[in-house]
Amino acid sequence: MERRAFFKLIGISAAVAAGGTAYACSSGHGMLSLVPTAEDSSAYRIANDPQVSFSSEVDVLIVGSGIAGLSAAMAPAEAGHSVMVVDKLDLLGGESFSSNGIMRVSGSAFQKAAGIDTTAIEAWDARKQELADEGVPDIEFAKRLFVTAPDWIDHLVDTYQVELADPRAYVKGGGLSTVLLPKNGLGDMESFMVPLRNGLANKGVAFSTGLQAVAFIQDGGGAICGMRLLAVKNQAVSDIRAKRVVVATGGFASSQPLIHAYVPNQEQVASYTFASMGEGQMLCSGVGGKLAGMDKAGPLTGRVPQSCAWGMFAPAVIVDLAGKRFAREDDVNAAADACHADDRGHWWTIFDKQLIESS
Repeated sequence: MERRAFFKLIGISAAVAAGGTAYACSSGHGMLSLVPTAEDSSAYRIANDPQVSFSSEVDVLIVGSGIAGLSAAMAPAEAGHSVMVVDKLDLLGGESFSSNGIMRVSGSAFQKAAGIDTTAIEAWDARKQELADEGVPDIEFAKRLFVTAPDWIDHLVDTYQVELADPRAYVKGGGLSTVLLPKNGLGDMESFMVPLRNGLANKGVAFSTGLQAVAFIQDGGGAICGMRLLAVKNQAVSDIRAKRVVVATGGFASSQPLIHAYVPNQEQVASYTFASMGEGQMLCSGVGGKLAGMDKAGPLTGRVPQSCAWGMFAPAVIVDLAGKRFAREDDVNAAADACHADDRGHWWTIFDKQLIESS
């Protein structure tokens, strides 16, 4: 006779908990107690009985389908493990799909083939100073990402046929040699993410959109054994059993409660993100995850994000309404950050004819 399993749901809000009621379940289900996350202002209301009932099982469940989520799917999929990627948006790719597509990479084989021989270690000191100026809290973690980025991008090109722009096209005009772009330049994430998605699908990765993660599922010993998902459109509940759960849900720039709690000086500043609400951070904190860098909100940018990046690829100058230069041009966030810090209202980006033609 199969031993009865016992499960705990961590992350459902107090509005759903209804006093922390436990439900006895038959074999294959479980006993469930609902525990709200600390300071979670979200109210995920689940209408039906909240007992745990796994509808499917995978080796790895990845929450978030942006660059981080899809990259996290590569190694387990290539090793033959079953992988599922879910996203609360209807669009696979999350906010990464609408991003500028600027990737900080030095030392990749792709760049070397274009005659750019700078290694990641050689480029790190300059990048380290930029990150320090931006107030990035964990420089060592940023370094690990930077020095492993060349292998990551080469793997994407070789294994998934991701298409990139030839860096010679902008380096010869004075653009940065330490960045890469998708095939058709700024904002062309389709040529980057579609091949990656298709390649992962060919390796057996399953994708589901319109599903929001609302709670971790823990077994009787306290180990995480799955995730409860809520369909955004009809509020239907799905419990997925997983040996490993990866949370890649982005930041919290669109969450006014979290901005108010952690970065109150930016509470009245608009953000170009539209889905980064911080649910992933709050869910992880409910199972012992330690939050870090929460006092650094999402980076600010202009209303047209692409225009803020032009100075990285061709001659440009950023000036205020009086014609005075006030921010560096090779940083996509510098102008907006300076405007906010100095209470400026507007700025102009002036670029030369070469940039117009190359864009």
